[in-house]
Amino acid sequence: MARQSSKSANIRSNIKYSSVIHDTVLSVVIPTYNRAYQLDRCLNSLFKQNYPLSKYEVIVVDDDSRDNTPKVLEKYLKKYPTLQVIRNYENKGSDYARTVGVKRAKARVVVFTDSDCILPPNWLRKIARKFENKKVLCVQGTQECKGKWGKFMYQREETITFYKKRRTLDTKNLAIMKELFLQYKFDPKIPVAGDYELGQRLSKDIDINYDPNIIVIHVCDDFSSSIRRGKNWGKAQGYIHKKYGWGSVNPKFRYPLILLFFYYLGGLFYFSLKYRSLRGGIAFFTTTFLTAYHFKKSIANSKLP
Repeated sequence: MARQSSKSANIRSNIKYSSVIHDTVLSVVIPTYNRAYQLDRCLNSLFKQNYPLSKYEVIVVDDDSRDNTPKVLEKYLKKYPTLQVIRNYENKGSDYARTVGVKRAKARVVVFTDSDCILPPNWLRKIARKFENKKVLCVQGTQECKGKWGKFMYQREETITFYKKRRTLDTKNLAIMKELFLQYKFDPKIPVAGDYELGQRLSKDIDINYDPNIIVIHVCDDFSSSIRRGKNWGKAQGYIHKKYGWGSVNPKFRYPLILLFFYYLGGLFYFSLKYRSLRGGIAFFTTTFLTAYHFKKSIANSKLP
């Protein structure tokens, strides 16, 4: 840990703190794609923070949505001058959209969240207080999962434990110095879930501040999100395995797919009983099994270490 702290100090010394004091303390970056209703809900919570509107800006990057997203954004643009909207005319993925948003950010600290999240009123205030300490470079918060299909997911302290164990980050609730992010960036070979891989590199060089008290409400309204999440996580972890080995992915993925099928099927019943939600159990099985399936598919032509 002492060696890592030394690296953190070196990196911190290379970050240039502007001598000019800007009103904008935090830049919140939200990528979105065909989530008009969720985005409306997210922005509504974001502009009701108990943190001064003059101290934060909101940058929404619309990744070529084809639903009512432009109308939702137009409504907020008329009311809130601190909102910026960037429109991609080609769908290039959430990590590309986040990077575009960061480059537009005015503040030293960039805050990431997703359009399917609701932000508690004290969310930004807690983040701003963290960065009053100049030693803090990166803060990873946690989640409370709600919605019809969200009850199976890790909650609060469980989530933090998972992040630390896997040395990963999660951009649904992440704050980082802008210059630090631009120094490390997302790996362009990963179109989705690049935060998982970014955590592998960043955690080797700096002390990430994990805070279970900085919470976002992650609302899983539809079953398709479980399918999409499993596919994205599987592909991303396949790439991470190729780059870093078994230590950075779920060790259960070593087992044959048929065994994993029955293992996660057992999890379906366990989580259905634990949360008294059949939907929660189904979502768990779908997400975890598809993650394993797409992981194995992505490394099928690679020699395992």
